Amino acid sequence: MSNQPEALCESKNMPTALRLADALDRWHEGVFPCEAAEELRRPHAVNQEVLEALKQALEECIWPNERLSDVHAKARAAIAKAEGEKT
Repeated sequence: MSNQPEALCESKNMPTALRLADALDRWHEGVFPCEAAEELRRPHAVNQEVLEALKQALEECIWPNERLSDVHAKARAAIAKAEGEKT
């Protein structure tokens, strides 16, 4: 139990869904698979993939007109929000 405070400090940097999934896993203590924990982790993993794809798309695209500049700004704002930055 001496590691518990350290584990709690580390978990504060994790997204809420992942902290909840870890708590569910600890509560189930490996007796049986926790489908709720798996479901909390799945969208987080998908979101990370989408975020990386959006970043790559922005890096590789040229924004020659005003309409696309708006899209670019919205995409950058979405990336900042997903990464926890204040816009």
